Amino acid sequence: MKKIIIFSTYLLLNVVVYGQTYSLSLKGSYSSSSINGYVGDAAFYNDTCYFISGDGKKILMTKSNGTAVSTDYFASATFNGAMKIYADDTYILVLDFDYLRYYTKKGELKYSIDVATSGAWYSYFWVKNKKEIMLVSVNRILIYDYSTRELLKNSISAYKLAGNQFLNDGNKLYDVDARLITCEYKGGTIVASNITTPKYLSLRKNGDYLACFINNESLWFNYFDRSKAFFVNSDLNSVVRNCTSFLPSSKNPTDDDLYIESGNPQLKVYHSQDKTYVINAPLNKVEFYMLEKK
Repeated sequence: MKKIIIFSTYLLLNVVVYGQTYSLSLKGSYSSSSINGYVGDAAFYNDTCYFISGDGKKILMTKSNGTAVSTDYFASATFNGAMKIYADDTYILVLDFDYLRYYTKKGELKYSIDVATSGAWYSYFWVKNKKEIMLVSVNRILIYDYSTRELLKNSISAYKLAGNQFLNDGNKLYDVDARLITCEYKGGTIVASNITTPKYLSLRKNGDYLACFINNESLWFNYFDRSKAFFVNSDLNSVVRNCTSFLPSSKNPTDDDLYIESGNPQLKVYHSQDKTYVINAPLNKVEFYMLEKK
């Protein structure tokens, strides 16, 4: 396994972008056996990080710099294979094998949507404008009203989704694999499109990884060399800016890391409230970064 390299708390990595400079700053870290492996997913709101333990049984809380919160409101909550979490100004939503659950910020369970009896295994969900929830499996998509939890649509996808990596840009779902498929709930129907471009295919072939959608662009990093990252335009046909540095090369994955990751890197990017959070999550540890204008 890769040894953890201790370095300065504030590591500034310059990113020159059309006359602007961005820096990836290390804000802090959090280490605990309670992580129980490798972080499953995370969500940020008001600079608080909510993340899923490696065994999918617990939700842990820290500040976005890794410092402990005064009260861990989810200490008593347990889950059956939690895999996806979402946070906004009202609720924390958690998806596991059995339910999509709504919690208050103080860990009080308010509502549950039973997903275990819906005839598919759902591994991803996202919330659009606090109006609708899209719950996704490889061959079925459910749409729920965010406020009333009413089922609005139960649909078999027009494309068989790969399901290895789902993302959203706040408007559409993206199924990221050999093809790039979008799904959108519009006019009472789910519209699916294949938007694969030659540039997308060449990036995938080069080992580049689509990490996050930020405004009208997508942020990518190289799966094997995570010191390299860049932005691609909304049409996915050209690189519009390069990051001269991302993570230090000492953080690149070893062969053992790559085997453990199995295509799902421990480096993850989250865009929330106009901030871009980056976490690197080796065993039982989370390193917190932010991508910022300098």
